[in-house]
Amino acid sequence: TGVSGDAITTIPNAHLDLLNRFCGLDVASSPNTNITGFSTVATSRAYWKIRWWCNKPRLLKDVLEQAQYEGQFIFRFKQGDFTQPEYVIVPNSPSSALTLSKYDIDKISINTSNPSDIVTKQVINYNVHPAKETYQSTVTAVNSTSRKKYNIQDKENIESVDLDMLVSTASTNAVGDTDPTNDARNASFAAYRNSLFGDVYTKVSVN
Repeated sequence: TGVSGDAITTIPNAHLDLLNRFCGLDVASSPNTNITGFSTVATSRAYWKIRWWCNKPRLLKDVLEQAQYEGQFIFRFKQGDFTQPEYVIVPNSPSSALTLSKYDIDKISINTSNPSDIVTKQVINYNVHPAKETYQSTVTAVNSTSRKKYNIQDKENIESVDLDMLVSTASTNAVGDTDPTNDARNASFAAYRNSLFGDVYTKVSVN
């Protein structure tokens, strides 16, 4: 249970509870109104359930970063200001929030990723056995469209992932299915990773 006594069932709530419990992050009233982006992340990850055992001492930093990875969200303090915590994800349908002009940016570089760098097959191990510390379930999520388009061979562009926190339940599948290609970005771990890295993507660097 969390510091408020409520049950902790999702990865974002567990992450926030760790910050409250061990880092002194004090939320004045509701995290939905006092932490930028938390409501969006909590809603989009409402079915991303957590089941995690800590059987030996762990660095808190490592646990927080693991939760961010398995929950596929970013936590940061805006401009390094510890009074401005923020949670960030890419929404299913992104929209522009700011228009930049030549007076705002300099030395812009735009290129595409190399097809050899994209991830078109994810072998995801999950549902850890608490005593044996082995993974009881595996799903192989394949973007067959990208593999065909770029003529990717059987043993290429494969990522193996071990999830120690995120689980699938009888009613929810936040880990992902065998073909995340057309799934909504925030539907699952596999779908989110596929939306970011499953095809050639544009890389932009700018001052």
